[in-house]
Amino acid sequence: MPDLGGFEATSRILRADPKTKVIILTMYEEEEVITRCLKAGASGYVLKDAPRKDLIHAIETVRNGGQFLSSRALRKVVKQHVKGTLATGTDYERLSDREREVLKLLADGLALKEIATRLVLSVKTVDAHKTNMMRKLDLHDRSEVIKYAIQRKLIRLPSNELNTL
Repeated sequence: MPDLGGFEATSRILRADPKTKVIILTMYEEEEVITRCLKAGASGYVLKDAPRKDLIHAIETVRNGGQFLSSRALRKVVKQHVKGTLATGTDYERLSDREREVLKLLADGLALKEIATRLVLSVKTVDAHKTNMMRKLDLHDRSEVIKYAIQRKLIRLPSNELNTL
């Protein structure tokens, strides 16, 4: 999904229809990504390289009112829980939805004016969201914002750019 992450899409889907059940099918197995998706309301989380039977089981489990995590995702969540990081939340989770949008768009290379146009906000409002987001994440310039977004898989570089790095 070029404009949304799984957790953002899940949040929007469930705001539109809270009875909908969402299963995330993804290649990402980082604890932070899994946690964000689950907190957004996903009922299942399956890694793309999981056996086909896991996906079928996930669909059946969620359809019957349960929740499903693929085994590797479950290990990551349990490991994170044992460390106690679920209770405190991440810096990213403490950002507002709008600050998250601004972060992603800044990291994608958009100027404040372009972000303002896309989000139907004033440039001054976008700048305020940017300032708050950078303060909360202790980031000091756009390059740090981009690095943060890449490390947390909030944005992806086109494959041809990855080959040149």
